[in-house]
Amino acid sequence: MSTNIDTEVKSTKGTGAPRIIISMNGVITNDPCALCGARTNPNGIDLMLADEPALVCRDCGLAHARPLAMLLGLADAAYGFANAHEDAF
Repeated sequence: MSTNIDTEVKSTKGTGAPRIIISMNGVITNDPCALCGARTNPNGIDLMLADEPALVCRDCGLAHARPLAMLLGLADAAYGFANAHEDAF
């Protein structure tokens, strides 16, 4: 089960490029990327195709929706920091 966070959708109307979103994925999995077939990072906050429930790897995210992929990198860093300093919160 996944819940979309509609943070931003890469506007690609008429270009043939995939529309990519950031999504909270309730199923932690490293399914293959819908675009290239590489394994995805199973962390629960994922890049996905906007039109279907299919994961997108970071490399394809950087190629097709760079701002979203960079935002996801910041989220990963914040999550890691919070886990490392859990007793301080």
